[in-house]
Amino acid sequence: LQQGDRARGLQFAQQAARSHPGHPETLRQLASALAANGRAQEALAVIDPVVARHPDDADLLNTQAIVLETAGQEERALAAFRRVCELQPCSAVHAYNLGRALSNRGDSAGSLVELERTLAIEPGHRNARATLAEVLRRLGRTDEAVTHLRRLLERNPDDMKAWSAYL
Repeated sequence: LQQGDRARGLQFAQQAARSHPGHPETLRQLASALAANGRAQEALAVIDPVVARHPDDADLLNTQAIVLETAGQEERALAAFRRVCELQPCSAVHAYNLGRALSNRGDSAGSLVELERTLAIEPGHRNARATLAEVLRRLGRTDEAVTHLRRLLERNPDDMKAWSAYL
Protein backbone atom coordinates (compact mmCIF):
# COMPACT_ATOMS: atom_id res chain seq x y z
CA LEU A 1 0.00 0.00 0.00
CA GLN A 2 2.76 2.43 0.85
CA GLN A 3 4.29 1.90 -2.57
CA GLY A 4 1.01 2.54 -4.35
CA ASP A 5 0.07 -0.96 -5.56
CA ARG A 6 -3.27 -1.14 -3.82
CA ALA A 7 -4.50 -4.36 -5.38
CA ARG A 8 -1.34 -6.22 -4.43
CA GLY A 9 -1.44 -4.71 -0.95
CA LEU A 10 -4.97 -6.03 -0.55
CA GLN A 11 -3.85 -9.50 -1.63
CA PHE A 12 -1.07 -9.48 0.98
CA ALA A 13 -3.43 -8.21 3.68
CA GLN A 14 -5.99 -10.91 2.84
CA GLN A 15 -3.30 -13.57 2.94
CA ALA A 16 -2.05 -12.28 6.31
CA ALA A 17 -5.61 -12.25 7.68
CA ARG A 18 -6.04 -15.89 6.63
CA SER A 19 -2.70 -16.81 8.22
CA HIS A 20 -3.43 -14.91 11.46
CA PRO A 21 -7.20 -14.83 11.86
CA GLY A 22 -8.44 -12.45 14.51
CA HIS A 23 -5.09 -10.69 15.02
CA PRO A 24 -5.89 -6.98 15.54
CA GLU A 25 -2.94 -5.60 13.56
CA THR A 26 -3.56 -7.94 10.65
CA LEU A 27 -7.23 -6.94 10.60
CA ARG A 28 -6.26 -3.25 10.80
CA GLN A 29 -4.07 -3.67 7.74
CA LEU A 30 -6.84 -5.56 5.93
CA ALA A 31 -9.34 -2.78 6.68
CA SER A 32 -6.86 -0.18 5.40
CA ALA A 33 -6.27 -2.16 2.23
CA LEU A 34 -9.98 -2.64 1.62
CA ALA A 35 -10.66 1.08 2.07
CA ALA A 36 -7.75 1.99 -0.22
CA ASN A 37 -9.35 -0.22 -2.87
CA GLY A 38 -12.70 1.56 -2.61
CA ARG A 39 -14.30 -1.10 -0.45
CA ALA A 40 -15.11 1.05 2.59
CA GLN A 41 -18.19 -0.90 3.71
CA GLU A 42 -16.20 -4.15 3.76
CA ALA A 43 -13.43 -2.34 5.62
CA LEU A 44 -15.93 -1.19 8.26
CA ALA A 45 -17.18 -4.76 8.63
CA VAL A 46 -13.59 -5.75 9.43
CA ILE A 47 -12.47 -2.85 11.64
CA ASP A 48 -15.61 -2.13 13.70
CA PRO A 49 -15.62 -5.45 15.60
CA VAL A 50 -11.86 -5.18 16.25
CA VAL A 51 -12.29 -1.68 17.72
CA ALA A 52 -15.20 -2.97 19.82
CA ARG A 53 -12.82 -5.55 21.34
CA HIS A 54 -9.95 -3.03 21.72
CA PRO A 55 -11.64 0.36 22.33
CA ASP A 56 -8.51 2.04 23.67
CA ASP A 57 -6.14 1.08 20.85
CA ALA A 58 -5.32 4.39 19.16
CA ASP A 59 -4.00 2.79 15.96
CA LEU A 60 -7.14 0.72 15.49
CA LEU A 61 -9.33 3.74 16.23
CA ASN A 62 -7.35 5.88 13.80
CA THR A 63 -7.83 3.31 11.05
CA GLN A 64 -11.52 3.11 11.90
CA ALA A 65 -11.79 6.91 11.68
CA ILE A 66 -10.11 6.99 8.28
CA VAL A 67 -12.34 4.20 6.99
CA LEU A 68 -15.43 5.96 8.36
CA GLU A 69 -14.33 9.15 6.63
CA THR A 70 -13.86 7.22 3.38
CA ALA A 71 -17.34 5.73 3.80
CA GLY A 72 -18.85 9.21 4.20
CA GLN A 73 -19.69 8.74 7.87
CA GLU A 74 -18.23 12.07 8.96
CA GLU A 75 -19.79 12.31 12.43
CA ARG A 76 -18.59 8.88 13.48
CA ALA A 77 -15.19 9.60 11.92
CA LEU A 78 -14.80 12.84 13.88
CA ALA A 79 -15.81 11.10 17.11
CA ALA A 80 -13.19 8.41 16.48
CA PHE A 81 -10.50 10.98 15.60
CA ARG A 82 -11.31 12.87 18.82
CA ARG A 83 -11.06 9.67 20.86
CA VAL A 84 -7.69 8.90 19.28
CA CYS A 85 -6.45 12.36 20.31
CA GLU A 86 -7.66 11.76 23.87
CA LEU A 87 -5.70 8.52 23.98
CA GLN A 88 -2.55 9.99 22.43
CA PRO A 89 -2.60 13.77 22.94
CA CYS A 90 1.07 14.15 21.97
CA SER A 91 0.72 12.51 18.56
CA ALA A 92 1.23 14.91 15.67
CA VAL A 93 -0.20 12.34 13.24
CA HIS A 94 -3.44 12.01 15.16
CA ALA A 95 -3.82 15.75 15.79
CA TYR A 96 -3.26 16.33 12.07
CA ASN A 97 -5.87 13.74 11.09
CA LEU A 98 -8.43 15.43 13.32
CA GLY A 99 -7.47 18.88 12.02
CA ARG A 100 -7.68 17.71 8.42
CA ALA A 101 -11.07 16.07 8.99
CA LEU A 102 -12.41 19.21 10.67
CA SER A 103 -11.12 21.32 7.78
CA ASN A 104 -12.79 19.02 5.25
CA ARG A 105 -16.00 19.38 7.24
CA GLY A 106 -15.78 23.18 7.09
CA ASP A 107 -14.99 23.65 10.79
CA SER A 108 -12.17 26.15 10.28
CA ALA A 109 -11.98 27.18 13.94
CA GLY A 110 -11.71 23.59 15.19
CA SER A 111 -9.29 22.72 12.44
CA LEU A 112 -7.10 25.70 13.28
CA VAL A 113 -6.72 24.52 16.89
CA GLU A 114 -5.74 20.98 15.89
CA LEU A 115 -3.37 22.03 13.11
CA GLU A 116 -1.60 24.50 15.40
CA ARG A 117 -1.33 21.72 18.01
CA THR A 118 0.15 19.45 15.35
CA LEU A 119 2.81 22.03 14.52
CA ALA A 120 3.57 22.60 18.21
CA ILE A 121 4.29 18.88 18.49
CA GLU A 122 6.06 18.54 15.13
CA PRO A 123 7.05 21.90 13.59
CA GLY A 124 8.19 20.27 10.34
CA HIS A 125 4.86 18.56 9.60
CA ARG A 126 4.44 19.56 5.95
CA ASN A 127 0.80 18.60 5.47
CA ALA A 128 -0.29 20.27 8.71
CA ARG A 129 1.41 23.51 7.66
CA ALA A 130 -0.13 23.39 4.17
CA THR A 131 -3.59 22.66 5.53
CA LEU A 132 -3.19 25.39 8.13
CA ALA A 133 -2.29 27.85 5.38
CA GLU A 134 -5.47 26.90 3.52
CA VAL A 135 -7.61 27.27 6.67
CA LEU A 136 -6.07 30.66 7.42
CA ARG A 137 -6.75 31.76 3.85
CA ARG A 138 -10.39 30.66 4.20
CA LEU A 139 -10.63 32.71 7.41
CA GLY A 140 -9.33 35.79 5.58
CA ARG A 141 -6.00 35.71 7.42
CA THR A 142 -3.99 35.90 4.22
CA ASP A 143 -0.77 37.29 5.70
CA GLU A 144 -0.54 34.38 8.14
CA ALA A 145 -1.32 31.92 5.35
CA VAL A 146 1.47 33.37 3.22
CA THR A 147 3.90 33.09 6.14
CA HIS A 148 3.19 29.37 6.43
CA LEU A 149 3.51 28.85 2.68
CA ARG A 150 6.85 30.67 2.71
CA ARG A 151 8.06 28.37 5.51
CA LEU A 152 7.11 25.38 3.37
CA LEU A 153 9.03 26.81 0.42
CA GLU A 154 12.06 27.55 2.61
CA ARG A 155 12.13 23.87 3.58
CA ASN A 156 11.52 22.67 0.02
CA PRO A 157 11.81 25.18 -2.83
CA ASP A 158 10.49 22.51 -5.23
CA ASP A 159 7.19 22.04 -3.35
CA MET A 160 4.83 22.54 -6.28
CA LYS A 161 1.70 22.35 -4.11
CA ALA A 162 3.01 25.15 -1.90
CA TRP A 163 3.95 27.22 -4.94
CA SER A 164 0.50 26.69 -6.41
CA ALA A 165 -1.19 27.84 -3.19
CA TYR A 166 1.26 30.74 -2.83
CA LEU A 167 0.63 32.09 -6.32
